[in-house]
Amino acid sequence: MTWAAESMGGKWQPRSHKKKRRRESSHRRDSVCQTIMKVTHILDQAQAPVLLTPAPPPTPVKEPASPPACPPARGEIRSASEEAGSTADLKKARRQQAVRPPTSERTAGRTIIGVLNDKRPKIQLPGDNRLLSDFARDLGKAIREANLFQRAGMVFTVDPRGDRLVPMTADALRSWLEQYAVCYKVRGTGPGETVQFRRTMTNPDAKGVLSSPQFISQLREIERFNPVRMPVRRFGGHIELLHEGYDEPSKTYTAHNAPPVIDGMPVDMAKGIINELLSEFVFADDRRSKSVAIAAMFTTYAIGIMPPKSLRPCFIYLANAEGAGKTLLVKLATVPVMGYAPNGVLPKDEDELRKCLLSAVMEAKPVLCFDNFKGHLASASLEGFLTSQDWTGRILGGQPTFRGDNSVIVFVTGNGCTVSPDMRRRSLFCELFLEVERAEDRHFNQPLEVPEILERRTDILSALWAVVKEWHLDMEPKPSRSHSSFPEWANTIAAIVEHAGYGCPLETAKIDAAADVDGEDMRDLTKAIADGAVLKAVTFDELVETACENGLFSRLIPENGEVDHKSRAILARILKGYDRRLIGEYRFTLIGKGRSRKFQVERINP
Repeated sequence: MTWAAESMGGKWQPRSHKKKRRRESSHRRDSVCQTIMKVTHILDQAQAPVLLTPAPPPTPVKEPASPPACPPARGEIRSASEEAGSTADLKKARRQQAVRPPTSERTAGRTIIGVLNDKRPKIQLPGDNRLLSDFARDLGKAIREANLFQRAGMVFTVDPRGDRLVPMTADALRSWLEQYAVCYKVRGTGPGETVQFRRTMTNPDAKGVLSSPQFISQLREIERFNPVRMPVRRFGGHIELLHEGYDEPSKTYTAHNAPPVIDGMPVDMAKGIINELLSEFVFADDRRSKSVAIAAMFTTYAIGIMPPKSLRPCFIYLANAEGAGKTLLVKLATVPVMGYAPNGVLPKDEDELRKCLLSAVMEAKPVLCFDNFKGHLASASLEGFLTSQDWTGRILGGQPTFRGDNSVIVFVTGNGCTVSPDMRRRSLFCELFLEVERAEDRHFNQPLEVPEILERRTDILSALWAVVKEWHLDMEPKPSRSHSSFPEWANTIAAIVEHAGYGCPLETAKIDAAADVDGEDMRDLTKAIADGAVLKAVTFDELVETACENGLFSRLIPENGEVDHKSRAILARILKGYDRRLIGEYRFTLIGKGRSRKFQVERINP
């Protein structure tokens, strides 16, 4: 009999046992594979966790105390007792091998049982005979109730701070979804099929999922993000406070870390809180500017009770000097709702401004603030944004375009600035007056900054809700006047402010910034060009010279009369807007094209 130098349980054994051990090992592998295939079938049939109780481990066999037998040397003759002892040791080793499977097989069994006891849904990753679309659909169903939403074909989640929406990226999705589901991979086919549990999704698969219509269609749609509990109007006209979490009818998500709102505060107490907050602001007029400041607070808080796709005014805060409290009024309108003070400056480049506006729409931001603006406010992008229910823009490095609902409220602060006619009719103005020479010399009886506003956040929100609720219970009376640029806002927010006794915020603002500066300059220019004549035509250079002599369009024409290319283009665009229009008692007409163009002034009914 020959001997094999192979160890089995610490014993030397004859080569004749080698084939037998291979057959036993093959039977064990087949048994494990069949068990794994049954587990895979269970996972495919149901997503609910399956609890398996492992069989009790067999009683281990103690190793023999005697040293391992050694093979006889060449020509050595062993006794019958020694041969019998060696055979008994081999039998014990074979029994031990049959009872205890290899370590890798025991570890795989514990892994399978541990994963099946996990309560998270089990989802098979894409691979052989498993399409990415099927995986994306199953994943969307499994995490539908999680804080993952779709907005205009893009996937968003709630920021970790809980104050805004942020786009979901492929890198973040890989580990984020493991809070709610367990992914596994199936490789191979037939008897050799194996299952690998707790497998993280690859980055290419994550990118494919975020772009998959099957995945996006399973997610809940979101149109608005509320940092606090805010009122909403139901389809029957009833107004109520939204609860924390997602609201399916309004497609709104309310943050879970929002401060409480007291329901049932008396209206007199609510008005007292609002009046106390504004008591130390010096408004330039009696009631109109204060009513605009209060209207801004209610717009930020109660925008959900307005009809869908309603337009809102732009709130512009002006003052005669720095330090009058313009930015603080913006904080009063935004911090109670948002929990922080928005800040930013108006980009000078139109392309950058469009990127800023698109980002606000994509993330469903409630507010945009352009602080400390100086000069003349005339932006085609901003003017178009204020009159658009939906906003479309191109995304850099992503999808070609994005189109979403525009529910952003725009705030602008500035000193001595003016606005274009289009901005004027889309805005409401709040003017402050600073009496002292230096703003830092002014004394305040009560400090009012972001920390103090946050401490009183519950009181302010409860006061706003009490006033809104009182207006609703009184059958929602209309305001004394309306506004053609934002009629729905006028019938809702302006009506609430006026019903509370703060006056109508839609009254005409009699301030320099709200005046139509270009219109006034155009009226004076036509008179200066005519100079008493019934009909007169001038060239562009003659028109510029006349405007310079009379101090008209000073923001475009310097005192020396040298107009740069950009200012010439702006002035030409303004003049073209008055073509064939009646300006006072004259008709202004453009004749010809290019360099030969002339500007004609004709007196009507001389």
